[in-house]
Amino acid sequence: MADGGSRAVESLKIGDLVAGGTSAVAVVTTAPSEHLRDHFCRINEDLCLTGDHPALVRTAAGTAWRRTDALAEGDRLFTASGALRIDSIRRVNLPVFTIYVETSSGSMLAGRAGFAVRSRYVSHPAGTQGRARTTTA
Repeated sequence: MADGGSRAVESLKIGDLVAGGTSAVAVVTTAPSEHLRDHFCRINEDLCLTGDHPALVRTAAGTAWRRTDALAEGDRLFTASGALRIDSIRRVNLPVFTIYVETSSGSMLAGRAGFAVRSRYVSHPAGTQGRARTTTA
């Protein structure tokens, strides 16, 4: 929200302001909805995304969107404070509720470190609703 706090992605409402992944502020343009997927990837024990969910990666040439299942240890994720090295990434073969939400910028910051993710899917393990978080603007 405009106060710089964070909250669960599924609690967002159309019109809420969030920290944009590629812009300072983004407006939530769709109400969050969820559906069940068969796995997710856990990055640095903080961020959980499905394998097809794009994350913004810093490269020698600048930044690029890369699918989560194409990330590797040593890659550097774009974050609110610059970049964060991926120290661990693992596929978890458990059912996951995926939260679908869109923003005006097409991206937002998520997780405790404020990773830039496309505002399409943010996921959390089944039965742990309320743990997926977005950084609010």
